[in-house]
Amino acid sequence: MSRNISRTRGAALPPRVKQSVLVMLFITMTLPVIFIESAHAENLSLVKNPTAVKQESVASAAKVWTLADSVKRALETAPELRTAESDIAARNAELTQAEAWPNPSIELGVNDRIGQETGSGGVSFNRLGISQPVPLRRIEHQRAAAEANIESSRANLLNQRLLIEHEVARMFHALQLATAKRQLAEEQLRLVADSNNGSRKSRDDRLVRYLPPLEKQRLSILNEEANQSLVVAERLQQKALRDFRTLLGLPSSERVDSIALSLPSTPTRLDALTRELDAHPALLVARKNVEATQAGIAIADAQRHADPTVTLYRERDYLAGGPRDVTGVSVSVQLPLWNNSSGMVAKATA
Repeated sequence: MSRNISRTRGAALPPRVKQSVLVMLFITMTLPVIFIESAHAENLSLVKNPTAVKQESVASAAKVWTLADSVKRALETAPELRTAESDIAARNAELTQAEAWPNPSIELGVNDRIGQETGSGGVSFNRLGISQPVPLRRIEHQRAAAEANIESSRANLLNQRLLIEHEVARMFHALQLATAKRQLAEEQLRLVADSNNGSRKSRDDRLVRYLPPLEKQRLSILNEEANQSLVVAERLQQKALRDFRTLLGLPSSERVDSIALSLPSTPTRLDALTRELDAHPALLVARKNVEATQAGIAIADAQRHADPTVTLYRERDYLAGGPRDVTGVSVSVQLPLWNNSSGMVAKATA
């Protein structure tokens, strides 16, 4: 009887239904085998190449940057500091040059005076002289100007460090703020999604909830606003991250995370900042530049008249019936008749 019933049931099923049942049975029997084989192959690849796992874990781990680390990195790579240090070296070279005296000059004389006196004729070497310009006033002023320029360059180096630290702090806190805004946008979106999902009834919940159509529309509007806020926050975070990478010279492949935003400490009182204002490097640079300019006016005034030149010479002359050697000293001074260099003084003063 049972055989007859099973035959009648099998005969009652249409052919398409039989084919679909067979296909479903085949899929349910082959899918677990495929998943097991793929998992086994993946485990074998991980065992054969463990370095790939390590590299992936290292690549996924991001360096958490602090403000101190960011400032240190920026100071190591900032070209402004290299320029300021090179300027100090150049100012030291100017000081060495400012203290140097002008080089002496040597004079050699050849004429036929002795040959004409003796009647023998010919040309002979008869004069040797050494001349030395003597800077009476300008060396002192040049040294003062060079020393003021050195102090100005050193203060400029410190000022550049402060400017870089300020810029790094601004970029770092901008990245922190953008990250915090993104997290806040994600929390808002999650709250709206939870509110929207809470209006739906689950299987285990027997409480019947009903939301009017206006309330559903309000939740959908809030959800869309939360999505748009998240998109804007992500764009702002990406921009802040790009600016931070550029400032520190970080490669684009390196992941960057900043420490979480925290409450700032109590700022310094205004009167304390005012007392420290006079020692600010920017004001020190300005004061040293004024001193160097005043020394430059003194240099221009000292250079209105050329340095006197002292010459020590030895000549061979025909005296008392025969050739004799003569030694002498001469001093030459320029006469400022047509050019008194007043334009240089006016230029330095201006």
